[in-house]
Formats: sequence, C-alpha cells, structure tokens
Amino acid sequence: HYHLASVHLAQGELDQALRRVTRALELAPESRDALELRAQTHALRADVKRATEDLEQLHGKKASELNQEIQQLGRQIQAAPQDASARLLRGVYFQLKRHYENAALDFTAAIDGGQRRALLWRAHAFRGAEDRGRALTDVRLFLQEFPQGPAAQEARELLKELGS
Repeated sequence: HYHLASVHLAQGELDQALRRVTRALELAPESRDALELRAQTHALRADVKRATEDLEQLHGKKASELNQEIQQLGRQIQAAPQDASARLLRGVYFQLKRHYENAALDFTAAIDGGQRRALLWRAHAFRGAEDRGRALTDVRLFLQEFPQGPAAQEARELLKELGS
C-alpha cells in the first residue's frame, strides 16, 4: 500500500494516495515512512491540521530533525527548481519552526508553480506573522478555488478566527 500511495502522490492523485497510505499505516502503525508520506499527502491537500499533527508526531519539536528536512528539500529544489510540491513541503517545515517569512516565500513559489492549495498554508503563515490582511486575502482566494472538502472547512474556520 505504501508504494502505491507513493505512486499516486507522484501523479497528483491525492485522494487515492491518502487512502493507500492510511491503509499502510493500519497494517504497520509504527512505520515512520508511511506517517511521513501521509503528512506530505495531507500537506498537498491543504489539510493543515492533519499534516501538522502527523509531522509533530513524526518529529516532535526537534529542531534538528526539522532542519534536516528543510535541508533535504532545499537540495531537491536546487536539483529541480520547478518542483512546486517540494517548495510547499519545505514551507510546511519552516512553518513548524515558526519561520513564517521563509514559509510564506516557499508557499508563494509553490503557488506560482501551480500548487494552488498552498494558498491556505500561506494564509496560516501570514496569520503567524500577524499579517491579518494578507491572511484574509489568501483564505478567500483558497475558498474561491476549493469551496468543498475538509480543507475548505478548515479555511472557513480560519476566516472566523481572523474575524471575517
């Protein structure tokens, strides 16, 4: 199931990837690789809460592990600068470290590269950086493009939290 989930994720088939990796974790709940793949899948689906939960379970608050992931993704970005998914994922790790400006820069590059779901991640980064106006703009854009699903519900919750 893990390998099929990887294939689905690489092909942008996020729902299928999530189903497969969830099954892989049911069969092997201790699998760090499967948990990381599920976190990545949640991240690419803009399921901020679930991605964050999985990544915190995987890495805790260990700065050294977060830094390793950031460095690894940085090498991946250098090798393939057009890889918008790697930009989004590196932004997620920056956000976990509360480096909101770096996160927002990576989310912007991901958005420019076609990963439009990064709008919700960037809204969270702007919220963390206390830039309410840009957070509101991004969450509204996200909801225009993705009005359905768990990420849309999370976006509506963020709108309420931001006072709009």
